[in-house]
Amino acid sequence: MTTLSETELRVLRNLAAKRAGNLTPFINIADAQRLTEHGFAARSRQGWDITREGAAYLAELDAKGPGQPDDDQPTPLFGRTPPKGGSPT
Repeated sequence: MTTLSETELRVLRNLAAKRAGNLTPFINIADAQRLTEHGFAARSRQGWDITREGAAYLAELDAKGPGQPDDDQPTPLFGRTPPKGGSPT
């Protein structure tokens, strides 16, 4: 699964709200362009729109729920997480 920055995720959620007919804040062009690189947004006559891929990404993210690990996170060796700031002991 693609990982988005907090800003990109906020913009993607704003685009989803726009599609649902809600008023949304101004969307920064650079942020929207980064979403187009992932295929999650597209330019239209009305501004920026969320794509099917962007809507699917949000649906998958929301289905995981809070606190669920991302699929693309590394699996710790031997079922444990190494200590921070140093080598394993």
